[in-house]
Amino acid sequence: LFSAFEQADVSTTREYGGTGLGLAITRRLARLMGGDVGLQSRPGEGSTFWFTARLAESPQAAAASTVPLPAVGAALSPEQILKRDFPGARILLAEDNPINQLVATDLLRLAGLAVEVAGDGAEAVERVKAGDYALVLMDVQMPVMDGLVATQTIRDLAGMRDLPILAMTANSFDVDRAACMAAGMNDFVGKPVDPQKLFATLLKWLGESAGRRHRVQSSHAADAPAPAENSSQLDAVTGLNVANGLMHVGGRMESYIRYLRDYVKLHGDDMAAFRKAAAAGDFVTAKRVAHTLKGVAATLGADDVHAAALQLDGAMRDGANDMRQLEPLVCAVEEASAILNRQLCERLPAQADPAVALG
Repeated sequence: LFSAFEQADVSTTREYGGTGLGLAITRRLARLMGGDVGLQSRPGEGSTFWFTARLAESPQAAAASTVPLPAVGAALSPEQILKRDFPGARILLAEDNPINQLVATDLLRLAGLAVEVAGDGAEAVERVKAGDYALVLMDVQMPVMDGLVATQTIRDLAGMRDLPILAMTANSFDVDRAACMAAGMNDFVGKPVDPQKLFATLLKWLGESAGRRHRVQSSHAADAPAPAENSSQLDAVTGLNVANGLMHVGGRMESYIRYLRDYVKLHGDDMAAFRKAAAAGDFVTAKRVAHTLKGVAATLGADDVHAAALQLDGAMRDGANDMRQLEPLVCAVEEASAILNRQLCERLPAQADPAVALG
């Protein structure tokens, strides 16, 4: 009952409407919130549907759990404490998506941390062998070697049992978290990244001795944010939640606009790549395309693309690998992407460098 299905009668004159996705989407949404959905039904009497969900703490409760500051005076944010106590602490970011790399790297450098990037799990393992890092941020789904295998491999290296490794994942299911812990990860950072939660989690695992030992001379901190550009043109883009996107990138409008330009260039043809992979029977690659697009769209506040990609990614996660079943979901992502990409090309402020302008 909770599986996606399609109409046997696909004519325009069929008696019953609907796509057969409602309950499948409901289950997916409930599970994304750490819960589930089900029903009790008796023939002739009716049905009762139920769902459970884990909801975020209230702002008051979250404020009460802020990392304590030993200094006397006004409380500092986790970002400010990182700048003060751990400038130049070496962080390895294992992430395959270029936009996610840029966003995370900029945020970490704003906090005064020195960041190096590995494009997949295998590269992350090699960098850990050769480097001396205070902490590793490990994406879970990557090509070549995923984050789970990479973490297990790192844990088998001499002297790496205590290296803090934090999972970066958009999957919030208990089974996903259990898999990360079983692989040897220490904690989780959700995607899209909430900067203050990221900084608080880093502060939790960057112990005083580790932070001072694994340090480079220069902090490699990012420049101070430039004055915000006018976002009125972006506010009118259909399906783009500018406020949400800015929150994920630390409120830096100049950087946000740069990420949006990169999004159009790097992800404008994602669904063509999806269809090509699916036509070749390579649903592993197709699933990775959908999952990556879902995550990047969420980070940038591309709500319509994210919602459509979320359904596609969820269906494939639940085992769907037949294009006849996936076609309505693929079309929904294509439509949302086309609308967003066209409007971004029309409304993004012009670039100074014509060689990399969107046109």
